[in-house]
Amino acid sequence: MKKNLQNIVAFILILMLMSVSLSAQHNTSPLGSAVKTDPDIEILTPAFSKELGFTNYNELITFLETETENRKDLVKIEWIGESGLGKKIPALILDNGSEDVKIKIWMQGGLHGNEPASSEGLLMFIHYLINESEADTLFNHLTLMIVPMANIDGYEIQSRYSASGADLNRDQTRLLEPETVFLKRAFADFSPHIAIDFHEYQPTRTSLKDFSENKLSIPYDVLFLPSGNLNIPQNLHKITHDLFLENAKTGLEFEGLSSHYYFLPETRKDNTRYLKMGGSSPRSSSSSFGLSNAISILFEVRGIGLGKELFKRRVFSTYLLAKSVTETAYLNNSRVINEVNKAIELTMSMNEGIVMEASPAVYKDEVQFLDLDKHKIINMELEIEDDNESSVVLSRNRPSGYILFPECEEIVNRLKILGLEIDTLKVAQKVKLESYTILSSGVKDPDDKFAVNIVTTELEKIKKLCPAGSFFVSARQKNANLAISTLEPEMANGFVRYGILPANSGDELPIYRVLKNSKIKQLYY
Repeated sequence: MKKNLQNIVAFILILMLMSVSLSAQHNTSPLGSAVKTDPDIEILTPAFSKELGFTNYNELITFLETETENRKDLVKIEWIGESGLGKKIPALILDNGSEDVKIKIWMQGGLHGNEPASSEGLLMFIHYLINESEADTLFNHLTLMIVPMANIDGYEIQSRYSASGADLNRDQTRLLEPETVFLKRAFADFSPHIAIDFHEYQPTRTSLKDFSENKLSIPYDVLFLPSGNLNIPQNLHKITHDLFLENAKTGLEFEGLSSHYYFLPETRKDNTRYLKMGGSSPRSSSSSFGLSNAISILFEVRGIGLGKELFKRRVFSTYLLAKSVTETAYLNNSRVINEVNKAIELTMSMNEGIVMEASPAVYKDEVQFLDLDKHKIINMELEIEDDNESSVVLSRNRPSGYILFPECEEIVNRLKILGLEIDTLKVAQKVKLESYTILSSGVKDPDDKFAVNIVTTELEKIKKLCPAGSFFVSARQKNANLAISTLEPEMANGFVRYGILPANSGDELPIYRVLKNSKIKQLYY
């Protein structure tokens, strides 16, 4: 009897120790105890069939092959290229074969390999599209191309970076990584009306330590990051914000999920705190996609650093966003096609100037944070620098195109990958041009670990003999804004900025702006 009592006491002590241990583990959560729980739903994707880890590459392929096996009428797997380590990159094409005019939607996830809810959410969405009969009607007006795991090598080890250590979302025009080249080629060939990139963000950013004595976290389930780049036609900005993001916000709220425009907490040298909201740099996918005249959004779901905590909530958020975009496109078919066509016509008309520099709107507003020490949501009024409402500071006239001398073949190959149409002069000819002379250049080391060459230039009108074999890039084409954002030497994501085209003080660049009244003989290879 005494021995049994000792065993019972020992068992109770073990349970008490386990409880303390679990409590300690819970308290070390990056989100604390004030965060909401997972939704009560079943998700039939590989990561939810096991206790540990996320969907690996073999599980991904098995899942896609199993899902598509009985729906050959709707979906096919296309292998768009290989990762740095030689793994084939799958994309799903969903189309019912009807001849109707359709909106084409591109979706990708897993570009950063340590953001697993982006890929898993797309797998959940794929399962819905293939297996739920209510989804079939969508394909009367839509064609989808979905790349669920863009950075396979990084995903396999849950690393942000590719096998070579590159951030693929900073490789939009460098095109140094095989994954980027294959993704860009597939994107350009598909030529979507709508392009969506799914990510996760880190809620406990280190920059928040300067905002409070207590430990803070960002509490929003989703942050919206459309591009604020002003070289994207204004009508695309408007339909993105007023239609697609409003519908996404409403859909999330219906499911008890919160959202906000993407922001970064920052502290100035004088220790004043502010938020940098939105983004306009073409080095990010949302701007790069938008410059191809697609309605473009990057969605950030709260998740980096959380492991599998609230994973079902994060995956469900990604799924809801994909579903909202698709349904909004379906219900607004004519409007979407008309707005994209309007943007393309505006680009090809060359009536708009090139925005070289923009300034964000500045105002004060309240933003929510999660106080992890007090376990409650707090409101803070802060100054906002908002790229979503930026204004032009410096602009430049738009040329009718660009002439690149024969030594620029490497640059021309990059432009072709981005979807630009390029002609080659068959004979030498004199053309009225504007030349760039580099007034100053300086190498700086930005946050993404790549040295950049920041230059100033002087434009001069000249008449130049362009040798046979020179390349002509017309500005009267759909993707002309991608040429402008890469060929203008001061641009933040341009070939000069990233050293793809060397430029030193005093140099005349082998790239020239073709004046609107210039005549080029139509003698091309």
